[in-house]
Amino acid sequence: AVRADGSLGGAIRAFGRPATTRHTFGRGTCRAVWTRHGLTIDFYNLGGGDACQPRDGRFSRAFLRGDHWMTTKRLRVGDSVAKLRRLYPDAPFRRGEPRLSPSGYWLLTRRSVFGDGSEYPGLLAEVSRRRVVGFQVRFPAGGD
Repeated sequence: AVRADGSLGGAIRAFGRPATTRHTFGRGTCRAVWTRHGLTIDFYNLGGGDACQPRDGRFSRAFLRGDHWMTTKRLRVGDSVAKLRRLYPDAPFRRGEPRLSPSGYWLLTRRSVFGDGSEYPGLLAEVSRRRVVGFQVRFPAGGD
């Protein structure tokens, strides 16, 4: 869905109007929250547009909370790390970087096509007390 339309407008069509939107670091970044879905999405705009505008905001990452969220392999928020390890035996646990990515299991690893080609978690499972507490999805929908 993000590949088809990674805009804030596309997210609004998929999930309805967000409960809140706010600029996070100026007009180029925006955080939208859909409380009823347990969904927070960060958007950005590198071309000088307002990232909180439906046409201008481009998907950066999403935070998914709530036991209704599930991966294609049927891992849910609330499941044990043991189940995660059975479903994703090759997923490495990696320490996060403050303000960029939380620590967790990288269920899907992507490689950047720009810069040094470094890896990042396309799908990350956050864990606490041996349970999955949320997912994070990253995808550069703005073309970077």
